[in-house]
Amino acid sequence: MKAQPPLPQASPSREDLIAAEAHDEGEALLRPPTRHRHAIARFSADLAKALGPHLGVLRHSDLSPRAVLEDALIASLGNRWLTADLAAALEELDAPLEENTVLRGDIARMPLAEVLQLCLLRRQTGTLRLTNGEHSMIAALRDGDVDLVFASGAGGEFRLGRFLLRLELLSHDSLDRALDACVGKAPLGEWLVRNGTVGRDALDGALRQQSAELVYEMMRWTAGRFTLTVEPPWPEAERARLGLGLGAVILEGCRRLDEWREMESVAAAEAVFILDAEALASVRHKFGPIERAVSGLIDGKSTVQELLDTSHFAAFDVVAAVCRLVQAKVARLAP
Repeated sequence: MKAQPPLPQASPSREDLIAAEAHDEGEALLRPPTRHRHAIARFSADLAKALGPHLGVLRHSDLSPRAVLEDALIASLGNRWLTADLAAALEELDAPLEENTVLRGDIARMPLAEVLQLCLLRRQTGTLRLTNGEHSMIAALRDGDVDLVFASGAGGEFRLGRFLLRLELLSHDSLDRALDACVGKAPLGEWLVRNGTVGRDALDGALRQQSAELVYEMMRWTAGRFTLTVEPPWPEAERARLGLGLGAVILEGCRRLDEWREMESVAAAEAVFILDAEALASVRHKFGPIERAVSGLIDGKSTVQELLDTSHFAAFDVVAAVCRLVQAKVARLAP
């Protein structure tokens, strides 16, 4: 009678590994706990959580096991929150930097202001990418200056149209018509220049304001990932070549950060204010156009966030205006 071949040894289960580690008996099973192991565990847990529902549906189809897994992966990795989490976990595995990558890291550990200061000192040319959940921004750098900033998932206040309105380059009606006409043809700014609606210099002025405001917003992020790479500029950045002085942008961004902390304690996003019309009439001449515009939006029902959404001014300017109205005892919190 032939001897039966030995049964293959089963791989240790997760419970086996945990138990062995807890009793210092895991020398033959695994290495001591490391940052890498924990990163892999988080990666696996997040991926399994995302794959589970899709695999449950697809496994009843006529697809091959490989096709089921591929489709489930595609469906899962379409979630930006998941990909951000996985990117953070993979970052901890100390994978080698790609050939064109200069720097990458966690904003919570290295604030963006420090990253920008490094770019200024190095007179960096390249692309700075930031992701924070569903929000992402890309800044094109040239010799330590900012040529253009793009954003995805940012609030409506950062859209180019808001800056065109703010600079009185377009009316609300002409902006609406331009937005309808440029769909599928060209980005809004390029379409306006091609059609002679807005001059190149005027468009660059709006792009400068937009790019600067986006950098100030980036500097407020307390979480997310950043990657600095050396690569050719994308065509829009090459055309714009705004040359925003990074030093001045950093100084203004830091000033705003300090003021934001104070202002948010007075005018939180969910706060609702009411206006004292009589008090406003007596001091209206002392206010600038932003305060007057914001005072016209305060109705005792709208939150500060709704004021931001309604106004075409920057969030910082709107909140600062509310605070000045409060200090002048023209506005107060609704009961």
